[in-house]
Parts: sequence; C-alpha cells; structure tokens
Amino acid sequence: MKNRDLYSSVASCSSGVELDQAQVVVVTVAYRMAPEHRAPLAAHDCLDATRWAIEHAAEIGARTDAVGVTGDSAGGNLAAGIAQTLRDEGFPGLRHQALVYPAPDLTDRETDDLQLLNQRYPVLTPDMMRSFRSLYLGEEGDDRDPVISPALGDLTGLPPALVQTAEVDPLRPDGDAYAQALREAGVEVRHTTYRGAPHGYQTFPGLAPAAQPALEELIGEVAHHQLGLLGCPAMAGIEIVEHHRAMAGIEQVPHDEAADIAGTARH
Repeated sequence: MKNRDLYSSVASCSSGVELDQAQVVVVTVAYRMAPEHRAPLAAHDCLDATRWAIEHAAEIGARTDAVGVTGDSAGGNLAAGIAQTLRDEGFPGLRHQALVYPAPDLTDRETDDLQLLNQRYPVLTPDMMRSFRSLYLGEEGDDRDPVISPALGDLTGLPPALVQTAEVDPLRPDGDAYAQALREAGVEVRHTTYRGAPHGYQTFPGLAPAAQPALEELIGEVAHHQLGLLGCPAMAGIEIVEHHRAMAGIEQVPHDEAADIAGTARH
C-alpha cells in the first residue's frame, strides 16, 4: 500500500497531498488479542509481521534501509518494543519510531492524581486501563518484562522518536515519562502534548480539533525521515503500523521541547 493509504486507517481526514508527502509502503499489523491470547503474544505477532515485511521488502516494492515503526495507544507499546528488539538484533535500517498516546509501561501502579481526576477523562479512564491490563497480562504475565513494558527496557541506541500525547488522557504521564527517558538515553525526541485532547483523538477528527495538526505532524515526521534519507527513491521505505486494539476484546528533527503546532499543542 503506497502513498494515499498511509495512515488512512488511523484517520480518514488526511488529505491526499499530506499522504503523498510520505512515500512509504505501509504494513498494517493485526495481532492476536486477549483474553483468548495473553501477553506477550501480541508483541510476538507484531515482531513476526515486521520481520516478514523486512524479509519480503522487494516483493512489496520497498527497501530495507528506511524502516519505521508507528503505533497508537496499545500499538504504541508494541511499536516501542519492536524498536528495541530490532536494535538488539542489529538491524541497521530502522530510522524512526512514532508513538501516539502510547502505553509504554504496563506495571501495576496507579497515582493518586489519576484517581482524583478520574472523571476528567472522557474516553479512557484509569479503571479501564486496569481492566485492559488485567485482561492482557492474566495471572502469569510479567509486567516488568521489557517486551510487555518497553519503558523498563534499554533505551540507548534507539532511532529518533516522535511521541504524541493527549492532555486529557490518563496515559499522558507515561508518554511524558517515556519521552524524557528516551532523551536521557541520548535519543533524539520530538514530544508534543495536544491541549484539550482526549485519548484516541486522532481517530475522531470531527470531534477533536487536535486530530488534524497531530496527523500532519505525524506524517511530516515520517516523510522527513524517509525522504530525507532516500531523496526521490525508486522504491519506498517501510512503515510498520501497530494500531490500537486495546490488546484486549504508525526524522530526524532535533527538537528537545514540545512543539507548538497550530496553537493546539504545548510542552
């Protein structure tokens, strides 16, 4: 799937011009879900699909020296884990990671602030987070395994990252902390928090004003990394997209501060 298919399943509001800016082959991953399939099977499925795409790059009209991983929500957890695994395996072609309101830490902890502000969250609440985590981990899942909680893994040597967070989202502190941890590990990070946006805002652009500028930022980052490396390639790079499926029942811009995009973002 080339050009116009880029992120069309994330939000169909993106214009053809925006999509054409990121000339990549998109591989969208479907993975087994809990409670029938517990952790870490979702992570294994995504990694298998990523390896398949890299091994069959020529068949799908792509090249392996410009690969990116992208995911939103639970998919952000999976994309972050894949980035770490590809680095560990010595794969040289991973150029960037884009994590959209990610859930990089599935350890069992809740903060008093989240509990007190529970009713502020219109889409995802702390109670829902606990339910999803319980279904995904079951009784035997190790929430401190970096395959399950990438925030606990080794963050050094990872590719540049875009981390997008939503202000009205109980996952925002985890996304903020992961972006900061990546910086401290020497990773180039662009981190944007979208003011007033709830969890999942990119999937309902008609209701969330932040959706369109966030998508433009996301697509711009992918285009920057891929086109900046390849110029006008005869074959496109690969973008592995792990979409949010709740686990249970998608550049190099040296930017150490959050971007202020169209007046909707803040650090």
